[in-house]
This record gives sequence, C-alpha cells and structure tokens, in this order.
Amino acid sequence: MQDYLEAQKGQPTPLTDAMRKRRPATEHVRPADPLFRNNIPADFHPHALGTDDGTVAYSKGHQALEALCNVHAKLIDTAIKVTNRAELAKQVEGVVLKTIKSARTELDGLDRQIAHAESEIATSIGSGVGQLAQEVRSIVRSAKPGERGSIVRGLIASGDLDSLKALAAVPPLLSGLDDETYRFVRDETQRLANPKAYAERESGTKARARLDRAITDFDEAMAGNIRRWRQTDDQIMADMLKAPAP
Repeated sequence: MQDYLEAQKGQPTPLTDAMRKRRPATEHVRPADPLFRNNIPADFHPHALGTDDGTVAYSKGHQALEALCNVHAKLIDTAIKVTNRAELAKQVEGVVLKTIKSARTELDGLDRQIAHAESEIATSIGSGVGQLAQEVRSIVRSAKPGERGSIVRGLIASGDLDSLKALAAVPPLLSGLDDETYRFVRDETQRLANPKAYAERESGTKARARLDRAITDFDEAMAGNIRRWRQTDDQIMADMLKAPAP
C-alpha cells in the first residue's frame, strides 16, 4: 500500500482529471463585441501633458483630462462586468452627456486662459511706433537679405528687447524680413518680453489640443458603445417578431 501511495503522488485523481477535461459551459457567455475598446489611449491620460510646468493652464488641463479619464475608465470597467448591456446603455447615456458638457466647459476655460495670455503678450510687445523703432527697421531693411537673419540672431543673443519689439510688433514688410525669420523673431520676442504669459499660452495651447482630442475620442467611443448595446434589445425584439406563431 505504501508503494502505491508513493507512486500516486503528483498524479491527478480521477475527479480532477475529469474536471480538467470537461467542456466549458459557454451558453451564458456574452458574445464578444469586437468594437468595444477596453482601454483609454495613453495620449489622453493626464500624464501625457508631461511634467508640471507651474502654469495655471497646465493645472486646468491636467484636472480636466483626469476627470474625463476617470469617468471613461469607470464606464469601461462597468461595461466589462455587467451582462445586460442594453440596460447599461440606458443608464450611462446621461452620464456621458454630462461628462462631455463638463469637459467642454473646461475647454472654454482654457480658451479664455490662452486669450488672456495673448493679450498680455501683445501689450508687452507694444505697437512698434516711435523714432527708435523706425530706425531699427530701416537698418534691417537696408541690409542684404542674407544678412538680416544674422542681425536678428545678434539682437536675440544680446537681449536687445527694444529692437526686437520694433521688428516683431509690425508686419515683416516694414523690416524686409522673410516669413520664416519673422516668425522666429516674433516668437523669441514674445518669450523674452513676457515669459510668464508666454508659458501660459504655450502650455494652454498644448493642453487644449489634447483635451479636445480626448473629448472627441470619448464621445465617439461611448456613442458607438451605446448604439451597439441598444441594438441588443432591438435584435431580440426583431427576432421575436420574426418567429412563427405557435
């Protein structure tokens, strides 16, 4: 007997062997939904904004993305757990609409933040009028086209903000700068003239674009889910009506 017990160690019993070979019960398994996405793209997570740069715009964008992401994740988790998705569609539609409305309100807030920063930057640069401004533009305009870029880079390197403002505040036609050089000098002048407002505008613009894409993704994903989940009941009713009378 002892020899028999030793030989059976590690071997499956008849019961466990039968359990392993049994056919899985699949009659109650919900059909797979190939269009249901059980994750949120990384591009729409709050961390996609990168490191906190200390701006108000970053904080607003991060909070808005976090709120949207949390609701999206909760709806995905719920959809995975429930079996009656047709009923789920009825329950979540209001939540989806409320979430989108709230996110778009945050989007409007970022628009105001960006516009305020733009206004402050414009005030810092000024209008470009005055004798000194005219002289700076005249010097640049009289230089050879290939030398104008070097003049601009020299002004930036020396931090000559007044001269940079003279070039950035007016159309490039008045200074003779080409479009690429003008965009460069204007951006650098804005950054030097008002670093805080410049940072708010740049951070706000990035956060707004990401939040806008996240809202669109959430809206399209949940609208598709709700539409398909509703069709579950619609199909059952259609099949019932097609069935021959007893």
